[in-house]
Order: sequence, then structure tokens, then C-alpha cells
Amino acid sequence: MAIAALVLAYLTKDVMVYSLVKYAWAGIGDTFSVITILTLFWKRFHARAAFCTMVAGFVFTVVWIQTGMEEYISCLIMTFVVALLTAIMSTLIFKQKKIIS
Repeated sequence: MAIAALVLAYLTKDVMVYSLVKYAWAGIGDTFSVITILTLFWKRFHARAAFCTMVAGFVFTVVWIQTGMEEYISCLIMTFVVALLTAIMSTLIFKQKKIIS
């Protein structure tokens, strides 16, 4: 599989590989970094807010890059900001379910 990936990366244009990596880092890396940071340092952050953050981060990344806004401000920065704001707002809006033990 690694050889196939190497051949594919060598034969395709550099822009295609860079674009795929940009989607991955912005959509997954930035979104999950917000989730990880808030999970470690904010006790009120919960699973519902994490789900909202994942959806918002993915959708925002795709929309931001497809509309051409990447030329003005990097999607890496904007996805982190949008994911962070979504995480904070969804934590405050949605209440955490009480677990009965």
C-alpha cells in the first residue's frame, strides 16, 4: 500500500496532494485538537458538544476551501476558531445527560 501511495503521489500534480493534506489537517487536525484541549481542561465539555464540533469543523472546512476563501485566510486558522466557538456554544446550549448509576 505504501508503494502504491508513493507512486500515486509521484504521478499526480503537487497541488492535488497538498489539497488533500490541507483538508485532512484542517478538517480533522484542527477539529480534534479543539476537542482534545477542551476535554482535558474544561469539565463541562461533553459528548454532544464534541459531536457538534466535529460536524461543524468538517462542514466549515469543505465550505471554506470550496468557496475560495482559502486565498484570503488559511482554513487551518479559521477551522480552529470555528470549531472552538462551536464547542463553547454547544457546551453551553446543550446540557450534559445525567448518568444514573
